[in-house]
Amino acid sequence: MSVTSQDLLQRAQERTGLARNQLLLMVAKSAAVRHIAQGPHSEHFVLKGGTLLTHVYSSPRQSIQDADYLHRQAETVTGPELEQALLGDAKGITFDPAFSFDAGQEQFRGTVEFTFDDIVIRRSRPLKVSVSVRPGEWLDPPVSLLSYHDPVLAEDSTFEIQGLSLNELAAEKLLGWCSKDLAKHLVDLAYIAREHPAAIDHELVARLVAKKFAHEGRRGRYRALGITRVTQLPGCFTDPRRLDEVMHRQGLGDLFFALAERQRPEDDTLTNTANIEHLALSFWKSTLELL
Repeated sequence: MSVTSQDLLQRAQERTGLARNQLLLMVAKSAAVRHIAQGPHSEHFVLKGGTLLTHVYSSPRQSIQDADYLHRQAETVTGPELEQALLGDAKGITFDPAFSFDAGQEQFRGTVEFTFDDIVIRRSRPLKVSVSVRPGEWLDPPVSLLSYHDPVLAEDSTFEIQGLSLNELAAEKLLGWCSKDLAKHLVDLAYIAREHPAAIDHELVARLVAKKFAHEGRRGRYRALGITRVTQLPGCFTDPRRLDEVMHRQGLGDLFFALAERQRPEDDTLTNTANIEHLALSFWKSTLELL
């Protein structure tokens, strides 16, 4: 059994514009997500972050090698248990994970080495898998399982997972942009604003932001920015100095977008920082006003 095929990789290269090694990392990551979703510990893992947004909510921003989870047995789960959930052969690929606990971030950080049964990958890098055990997560569980899709997988390219709702993912992205100088968070918020506006309940997102901030607002990254109250988040979100530094000076150079996104009109594509700022600031104003 093969994880993927040369034909699927070739078609993916043409569709996404990504290099072969990048696609192999992505398909290995999807195989790891599938391995967890179809394994005996699946009920404990809830996918979140960029991989969820790419493969469940169809974002054009390509999350290459990271998978972020929360664990539903946060108080008792151990590193060896997480390793056991990923260890072993998984339909054409073998995983060798190692997890360590980061007390400051309240999460397990994992590096997952992998070997394809029948594909050679040059300059292979491990997957990065984080598993959060923080309180205040999964506050808005979807009513049913979510559908994860990766067309580069040769078999079971669509399968069910537990994951954050779009409203809760938006709340996490909003907090991410307010507390970390990373363009990806604003890009993701702009994507949700452009493609999924009808799915967003601004009052619900504001409540989720407030609840999550109540749990994580004392962290160092907020203190470093002088943020001690949820009412300070709107000013941080729209701070023109941060926008200039992150979106214009740092730019989008470390982000990967599908080819179709790069080919959209200049006044519509998420590869244009002006579009990102306009979409994100205008749409999420309704949420920020409720904080």
